[in-house]
Amino acid sequence: MSQKIQQAVNQVRLTNVAVVRLKRHGKRFEVACYRNKIENWRSGLETDIDEVLQIDRVFENVSKGIMAKTKDLEKAFGTSDTEAVCRIILSKGSSQVSEGERAMQIQNRFRNVATIVSEKCINPDNLRPYPVSTIETAMRDTLHFAAVTSKSAKQQALEVIRELEKVMPIKRAQMFVRVVVAAEHREALTEQLTSSQSGLARSDDSVPGNFEQHVYLDPGHFRALSEFVASLAPPGTLEVKDFNVQDDTEADVENADAKRNAQSKASDKAAATAAATSGSAQEEEAAQASDLKESATDATSGQDAGEEDPEPVDMYEEAASNLQTLKKQQKKSKKKKKKEMRRLANEADDNDDENNDDETASAKKPTESAAETRAGCAEPNPAPEAPPAAANPATASTTAAAADPGGLRCRTCNVGFGSDRSQQREHYKTDLHRLNLKLNMKKLPCMTQEEFDLLGPEERDAILLDYS
Repeated sequence: MSQKIQQAVNQVRLTNVAVVRLKRHGKRFEVACYRNKIENWRSGLETDIDEVLQIDRVFENVSKGIMAKTKDLEKAFGTSDTEAVCRIILSKGSSQVSEGERAMQIQNRFRNVATIVSEKCINPDNLRPYPVSTIETAMRDTLHFAAVTSKSAKQQALEVIRELEKVMPIKRAQMFVRVVVAAEHREALTEQLTSSQSGLARSDDSVPGNFEQHVYLDPGHFRALSEFVASLAPPGTLEVKDFNVQDDTEADVENADAKRNAQSKASDKAAATAAATSGSAQEEEAAQASDLKESATDATSGQDAGEEDPEPVDMYEEAASNLQTLKKQQKKSKKKKKKEMRRLANEADDNDDENNDDETASAKKPTESAAETRAGCAEPNPAPEAPPAAANPATASTTAAAADPGGLRCRTCNVGFGSDRSQQREHYKTDLHRLNLKLNMKKLPCMTQEEFDLLGPEERDAILLDYS
């Protein structure tokens, strides 16, 4: 027995449909379009109406599928041609876009505004245009500019240029125009160009009866000049040679900047490596780094003065080899220090093992002597020996350490601790022990506690810093 399939008929899901609506004569007319195609149609990017409309029909309600009547179309639009009515609705109707589409439109408009600003403006210091990324950063972080879709990108770009002139060095790029007027209007043209503060490039009156000038003109004065030339009798001609006058040596400047940055980075790395070394190696590496930096500065100044750089690749290879040499020297110095510290740590471990063996042997000897005395003693009640005199507690540990050559000792400082391990550990943390370790590494005589106590705090820090 077959089962009836239940389908929901009260849910209308238009997942990929954008509806454009237009009201005329009290009636609502709608067309079903593809998403992201309406703006392309209105901006002129899309010219095929079949790529915009999902169906070439006019509806009263797209979601319900109610078609518009022919008499309503003739009354509202004056024609029953479906394609003509769809074109009117697409150009004048209102559309409801999603949040994602609106965000994409705002982002594209923001990008278009930044592109127009970059094309129309230059840096007055070097006559080169700013990159689009720089303009976008200034608009977003400095001006906090928010693009709107109700205004054209060019109109918003002009507003952004006026605001950017207040916070950064930027101005509109000049136009390069050619003006030709009759010879009797020469003085009037000169006065007009002077009032507009135009820059004269060259003039030519070789043609009989005509006067020709090539000038650099601000875009804001172009309309006034065009109206002036058209108002002359006979009217002159105005020809635009270049809309944006910019520096043509941009590529060469970028290469020079790249070389200068590479040289600066190489010298900075060499200086940083030289600062990490110690002793005589530090002085040699610092001298090499300074020489490298001077050579890079000389090469840069030579390029700025117009001198030719015959072999820039060799200079970079030399800088790279110097860096490799400095790194190798630094690695060797670190390995030598680690090896010396490992040797000192092994010596300290050997001292601890020997001291442990001596303590074990000294503990066994009194036990054996006591056993022999009990076995060979003939007197039943031997007279007790008088106890030794009590030692001074302040010097007991030092005296015991000096009297017992087999106790715990520090061979570097030549100091004994007896059997007190805590005192030995505290000694290893003192400045005297650290200083003697560094003196021992330099093959210099160590200092005693008395000599170290005679030094002041500043003298101790200076000595520790000198031998570090």
